[in-house]
Amino acid sequence: MNLILSWDLFIVVMFVMIIAYSFIIGLDRTLKTVIGTYLAILAADGLGNVAHMLLQQESKLTKLMSLYELGGAESHVVIKIILFVAIIIILSIRGAYEVNSEGFGFPAINALMSGIFGFLNAGLIVSTLIVYVSGISLIGAKTTESNIIDIYSSSQYVQYMVDYYNLWFAMPVVALVIWSIFFKRSEEI
Repeated sequence: MNLILSWDLFIVVMFVMIIAYSFIIGLDRTLKTVIGTYLAILAADGLGNVAHMLLQQESKLTKLMSLYELGGAESHVVIKIILFVAIIIILSIRGAYEVNSEGFGFPAINALMSGIFGFLNAGLIVSTLIVYVSGISLIGAKTTESNIIDIYSSSQYVQYMVDYYNLWFAMPVVALVIWSIFFKRSEEI
């Protein structure tokens, strides 16, 4: 078997890993991870932009960063990705909030919902990583020269993730709203 590494393969592997993880941790923890992902997107983008501004100033930190050849847009991307992943992990494992969906009482339906929310969370995480790699800021309306033009033109999946980012961003919340309205058990008096 001749395996060719590509961005399409990376995206498929990330989806499979995140969906599998969702089945392992169950519905409540999957929903907790979805919430943590949204918080991580905002925090990593904001803190990454602040760090980028600080790195642009002449300081000892800038000189130190140039020693490691992480100046400019690359350091901005690396900082955002590290913050994004770290915040998701911390909030998923140690977040000071709990999600109690009370499930449906049917393990098959709970597993299906874990899979759906896992798939949507995978799309949100992977598309956000690709957007961060491209150098785009989501909250600062700051766009730098894109770093992914070659990747974008060579990978259909990267094109889907970037072109439909707004949909990937909104769908987990839309699914949660639909699930809450139509499928959540009513509270007993």
